[in-house]
Amino acid sequence: MQFNINDGFAVRDLRQRYGLARSAVYKRLGQMGIVPQRFGRQSFLTLTELTLMDDLDIFIKQGGTAMEFLRRRGLL
Repeated sequence: MQFNINDGFAVRDLRQRYGLARSAVYKRLGQMGIVPQRFGRQSFLTLTELTLMDDLDIFIKQGGTAMEFLRRRGLL
């Protein structure tokens, strides 16, 4: 299936969405094994990837860690 830019979410907007530094956003993406799709100078997530990142953000804000999240989701 080909990625449609209109169905994506810009990675640059994740900083504001989660209140994180750029490096923290990319650390989380790496922990989740998410490689954003690049179009020109911008990178995008699919809506499925965005939902996973949102769930991770909630989990971390509730005191969990990325590793715990991955284990609970069966992603490790």
